[in-house]
Amino acid sequence: MKKIILTLGMTLAISTSAFAAKNIVCEGESNSTAEKVRVEIADKKVTVTGGFLHTPHVFTQLTEVNGLITAPGLAVHYSDDYGCINDATIITETREPFGAGYMEAIQIQHCRGGSTPDYVCGFDRH
Repeated sequence: MKKIILTLGMTLAISTSAFAAKNIVCEGESNSTAEKVRVEIADKKVTVTGGFLHTPHVFTQLTEVNGLITAPGLAVHYSDDYGCINDATIITETREPFGAGYMEAIQIQHCRGGSTPDYVCGFDRH
């Protein structure tokens, strides 16, 4: 009996981790600076790097409503097409000092991660 329970527990743990969504990573170019910008969306935080940022800007006070992720100084919207992340719009600051009003909208056609493997979504870059 213990062996059956252990086997079921291991199977459940493996299948749960296999279908867990990966962080969403959107990479694009700043419109105002033409610098690379990377936005990583995790379960409870969004991290923005690149542009003219000297250190990553990490947002943790997130609100998520109807597919829109917001925080002070951040708005993220994307289309989730069966687990493929497309048509992302990120509005945030890509230069310091934060809170100075240097907000810009960055459009990114395809993002990596999410619940569907990248190769299924046709995006297999590393």
